[in-house]
Amino acid sequence: MKTADRSRCKLSVTVHPATKDALAALSERFRMPAGRMIDRMVEILNAAYTAGKMSCVTGGVCPMNRTDLPAVL
Repeated sequence: MKTADRSRCKLSVTVHPATKDALAALSERFRMPAGRMIDRMVEILNAAYTAGKMSCVTGGVCPMNRTDLPAVL
């Protein structure tokens, strides 16, 4: 399946059962496929590290201008 400017690929990952349950809950809450939820979370985290500033859950820069991103997650 091809979307706007990128194609979708399958990725096998191993996660904790609680993570799988939380992802399923978020997917249901936002009526969004789990793959898109993962895309969005990675986009937000990557944007934070690219800009060197904390990101809000919305994906925007933290309104408190925090820059204390951890070197290692």
